[in-house]
Amino acid sequence: MFKKWFKPVPMPFFRSTEKGQGSAEFGTILAGLIVAVLIVIAIFRDSLISLFQRIASLMGGG
Repeated sequence: MFKKWFKPVPMPFFRSTEKGQGSAEFGTILAGLIVAVLIVIAIFRDSLISLFQRIASLMGGG
């Protein structure tokens, strides 16, 4: 009786849809984080290079 009643409910399809949406959201979040890290590196790269140059000039004697 219960098997006949539960058979028409396609539970695996709902689960696969949720898995697909979750992996797509995870991919989008991962891509956004990668882009954010690249932007931060691009912004602070010049300041880090100038900081290292200042340290090197101080260590070199002025």
